[in-house]
Amino acid sequence: MSGSSTSIAGARLYHLALPMHRSFELSGGIIARKETLIVEVIDREGRSGWGEAPVLLDPIYTTETVAGAKAFLLRSVLPDLPSKVVPLDKLLGPNSLDEVMVTYHRFRGFQFAKCAVEAALCSLAAISKQVSLRTLLGGIRDEIEVGESIGIQPVEKVMQSIHEALNFGYKRIKVKITHGHDIDLVERIRREWPRLPLMVDANGEYRLEDVDVFHRFDRLSLMMIEQPLDYDDLIDHAVLQSQLQTPICLDESIVSLRHAEQALRIGACRIINIKPCRVGGPIQAKKIHDLCQQRGVPVWCGGMFESGIGRAVNLAIASLAGASCPSDMSPAADFYGYDLVARPHVIRQGKVAIPNDPGLGFAVDMGGIKRCLVDCVEFGECP
Repeated sequence: MSGSSTSIAGARLYHLALPMHRSFELSGGIIARKETLIVEVIDREGRSGWGEAPVLLDPIYTTETVAGAKAFLLRSVLPDLPSKVVPLDKLLGPNSLDEVMVTYHRFRGFQFAKCAVEAALCSLAAISKQVSLRTLLGGIRDEIEVGESIGIQPVEKVMQSIHEALNFGYKRIKVKITHGHDIDLVERIRREWPRLPLMVDANGEYRLEDVDVFHRFDRLSLMMIEQPLDYDDLIDHAVLQSQLQTPICLDESIVSLRHAEQALRIGACRIINIKPCRVGGPIQAKKIHDLCQQRGVPVWCGGMFESGIGRAVNLAIASLAGASCPSDMSPAADFYGYDLVARPHVIRQGKVAIPNDPGLGFAVDMGGIKRCLVDCVEFGECP
């Protein structure tokens, strides 16, 4: 096999139940149980690439669920993946989806599931080229600043969580908000920490009729207001942004490069949270990053309770030049009893070092996968 391409021999889909030891509440519901889907692709040389679909059990963030993503992968993607040739030199080209992932390019939606496959192919390409995923994607940072996200909980518990996060060295605090848990909370935080880099995340809870709430936020020196309006909206966000000084950051509304371009064109936001799993994978995430960099729009990388496999992809995206805001990068151990990678990333003085080993940058811990395995389905020739 030439150095410019590799052929897929087999693939595995692992369905895992992660041992979540603390819950997290956002406006759409409480995340108390976590399952995830891991895709492994194996080439003819016996090398493995890994990717994760960190989809939720219930559709409280997007319409995609574990059951739906699993069915899509089992029926529509993985059976045809073995024997595909991955053109390594064209992986990040303008037609990369057509070149690499023609199997599912014609299907609509299922961005989390597509991310798992795209990430697995990218990490396999990185291993084949003997470079890190960061290098493959064009990352330039050796370390990144990270922030902490604090879920909906009683005010005193929020204050305690902020104290703990700041003592741990986090550089930015994000608090989840909902009706009745917004202005008073943020005013209380501001009295305690007047200069704290602070943002709020509504997860689409509010409407344009709530504009007075956002005008009050305008007086509280926030870094940004994340996804204030509906999860699939752009137009109303543009109306709201035109009335605010505080930047709106879009999250759920940006599910593709096209959505990002439209949002910037109409002024729906001034910042974008790029989650590789939400937009279909690391290649798609990089395309959105590149667009925003051309337009002078800051980006950062959010998280979806990934294991270390998914976090590795996020770290690579957060290392890109335009990712200028602190990213959500809490270690998986904050929520789970153990991780799925050996020597997972750690936070030191509010920063995380970007791994530089070939592939994901982390070795996958098969013992961890076996401990939380629900089932595994193989396709093609798997050693």
